[in-house]
Amino acid sequence: MSHFALCYQLIFYNISWTDNRPDFIVNMTFDDPGSIRSETTVNREIAYPVSKFRIVVREDKRSSTLYNVTARMCDLVSTFSKVPLVKQGYITAVKQSNMSFDCPLKPGFYVMGNIRIGSRNPVVSFLYRPKVVYLITGGMYEELKNKSLIPLTTYKISVKIVKKPCKE
Repeated sequence: MSHFALCYQLIFYNISWTDNRPDFIVNMTFDDPGSIRSETTVNREIAYPVSKFRIVVREDKRSSTLYNVTARMCDLVSTFSKVPLVKQGYITAVKQSNMSFDCPLKPGFYVMGNIRIGSRNPVVSFLYRPKVVYLITGGMYEELKNKSLIPLTTYKISVKIVKKPCKE
């Protein structure tokens, strides 16, 4: 009887996003399975950029929130680094990106290149359940002086985790 290691791959589908042109232009591509590339053009300074990130678990007809955060970009470093569920994705994004996590967000062209979660990531293997769909929603917003939020970009991505033999 042969024994082989199992790996877990993220499959993205039902992907949509919006942007607030001409101030904030976003283009996302999903060329490789389980990989996201994002190009963002910021055409004016955003004094207080706010990020929203939420993961919802859908199984059968039930839904529950697995993770939900809303924070200013300049506070995300301390927020994401404390949560194992998103920490690895955050570290990967920072390494493969020139994205600024400063307040204010300066005009410029920002690229997050081929962000991927490894197929041997223990968190992904822990999250694997054959009938579960994860819905990832979020976006970046501009916080105004009165604390209201104006959307700059929003996204919605459905994710399924599949189990397969690892490539040696």
